[in-house]
Amino acid sequence: MAAKAAFRTVFKTTSPINWFPGHMNTAKNSMKAQLGNIDVIIEVRDARIPFSSANPLLDGIGNHKPRLVVLNKSDLANSNMKARVEARFEDAGMDSLFTSVAKGKHIQKILQWCTTHGKSQFQQTAGTVVMVVGVPNVGKSSLINSFRSISSSLKLAKGKKKATVGATPGVTVRTDIFKVNESPAIYVMDTPGVMLPNIPSPDVGLKLALTGAIKDEVVGTELIADYMLFTLNRMGSTQYVKALGLAAPTDDIEEVFEAVVRPSGGVGKPEDTRRLLAATYLLKEYRRGAFGTFTLDPI
Repeated sequence: MAAKAAFRTVFKTTSPINWFPGHMNTAKNSMKAQLGNIDVIIEVRDARIPFSSANPLLDGIGNHKPRLVVLNKSDLANSNMKARVEARFEDAGMDSLFTSVAKGKHIQKILQWCTTHGKSQFQQTAGTVVMVVGVPNVGKSSLINSFRSISSSLKLAKGKKKATVGATPGVTVRTDIFKVNESPAIYVMDTPGVMLPNIPSPDVGLKLALTGAIKDEVVGTELIADYMLFTLNRMGSTQYVKALGLAAPTDDIEEVFEAVVRPSGGVGKPEDTRRLLAATYLLKEYRRGAFGTFTLDPI
């Protein structure tokens, strides 16, 4: 217990975190221009950071459209926090739904919500048009491809055109429209991931980076790994100790780097390369849930 008391209570960062490349500004303007053509909005967020992953572009420009907040990657979030998160959205008058697109959960429920809330004047012929928005890497394109995989039209389900999916934040760089359901007709507009133009605090920026919404190299892979360790210790979670073969919890990221030299492929590499490989390995393990499931935003 004495060692634990000595762990950091504040994580110090050297500079503000901001990432808003030019193509995101273009995407933002395109989204605004197309709002008049859509019926409903699906805002995909990361269930691990249900509030920090909010898309600020919807504030003021999409408030007149029905909106469903889809909290994706729910299998990686703390299930004990689910009811409290749902209550927060209910108090704010917002529809929300937890899902795990990777596991195919609740996809039909999302489509049903779109049909119910679609206000298209010609819904029987033209169908409902849905815009999917969110910060990078929350699972927007994966959600669209899940729609297609359960489409009532066999032709649609086997269609070759799919939303581009990648592990790198910001991989989608243009807007496309996909027909994802035949009857009732539902068209989904995929949009590039757009980061917050101004990240409100270093803590929010680090949470976005830790969950993969910001490219690791923008913030610093080793810095994010250290923030991961800080966060795990602050939450009192020690699952990483057994997972990494450590003797006890530690607040020293260098000690953790040394513990994963072999599994990260760093044996025999120069020190800088070894540290980068170790940090990359740790983040990959964290993001797949190897150290536990967490909701990082305070509820």
